[in-house]
Amino acid sequence: MFGYFTYGYCLWIFLSWLPSYLVEYRHFTLIKMGYFASMPLFAGVIGDTVGGWATDYLLIKTGKTNFSRRIVAIVGMLGCVAFIVPAAMTRNPYTAVYCLTGSLFFLECTIEPSWAAPMDVGGDYSRTVSGMMNMAGNIGGALSPTVFGILVQFGSWIAPFIVAAGLLVFGAIVWAFWLDPEASVLVKDTVIGRPGVFVKENKAA
Repeated sequence: MFGYFTYGYCLWIFLSWLPSYLVEYRHFTLIKMGYFASMPLFAGVIGDTVGGWATDYLLIKTGKTNFSRRIVAIVGMLGCVAFIVPAAMTRNPYTAVYCLTGSLFFLECTIEPSWAAPMDVGGDYSRTVSGMMNMAGNIGGALSPTVFGILVQFGSWIAPFIVAAGLLVFGAIVWAFWLDPEASVLVKDTVIGRPGVFVKENKAA
């Protein structure tokens, strides 16, 4: 939930504020804004595909659920940070667009391990776990446009992206040290054989 909150927060920067940012701060015309605002979204589509492929490929090659989920999510989040900070700091509007394109590509790479993890840990209750995770993401998405607007009004256009970068670093830490895709959320269940396969403990034993 914490990890997906950071994803939802950052995603909604692109979905809600990107056109205004390009017109008001980067001074693109409306026609150019329409073109350049679509570039990060196209990159995000590619990132979705790459993230899913990489997660499955690593799982097949290593047999390690933890590694395959965590490495893709962490690289995705930190990759987004590596692009979103220069996007905010650069004075060149075209460089900003290209960096934002790279940042959404990496951000979208995280969505596949994020949705695989609830199935890994939830077993028969993966729908409940997925719903809770998605709720947290939507809370982040609901807060993002408001916080962005407040920071712009009372701070600068740079501050919202730095805040987003900080949240993504926190999200990467959650994936690295807290979220364990191989651990069941059910206290009395034990993972056996492969991810998502659970067996009830024999109470009589």
